[in-house]
Amino acid sequence: MRVVDSLGTDHYCLVGIVGVVPVVLGGVVVGSAFGWGYEGQTVTDLVNYCQRVKARVVVDVRLNAISRKKGFSKTALSSALADEGIEYVHLRSLGNPKDNRPGFAHPGTAEARRAHERFREEVLDSPKARAQLEDAAVLVAQSNVVFLCYEHAPDCCHRHLIIERLSELTQNRTFRSLAAASLLG
Repeated sequence: MRVVDSLGTDHYCLVGIVGVVPVVLGGVVVGSAFGWGYEGQTVTDLVNYCQRVKARVVVDVRLNAISRKKGFSKTALSSALADEGIEYVHLRSLGNPKDNRPGFAHPGTAEARRAHERFREEVLDSPKARAQLEDAAVLVAQSNVVFLCYEHAPDCCHRHLIIERLSELTQNRTFRSLAAASLLG
């Protein structure tokens, strides 16, 4: 299940990972995966969000970790997050190919369904992506993690498909939602 807060940020919680007992810290389940898009946001907004949800790691799932938006290129973002005690990890193999992105801009359409299916088959099923999904699963098992991409609207981004696949990887096919109020308060 997905909870979308007033900022349009998607919240996922992978609960039930084998051998992991959920721990609650400040109203947030440790071992949670959150999606966050920086469209219309600042690095300070990202840091504040990470602090609210107790995330110690930001996983960048852009194919190319470059941006015309100040502060969101790999080196600058990594440095800014490190200054706040937040780890930055770029998992390039989980990025959405440029020619597949237009379909994500039209949620609920046949074009979107084709783009989602292509992303699952050509990206998430690739050996490199499977290895990086395993890395991401380890990070989520150890800490709260924010999955970063550009698109503000969750339905217009591939990050939700990555988190869904993480759920499958951990053999947890049920998402447990977090109360948006506890995340924002």
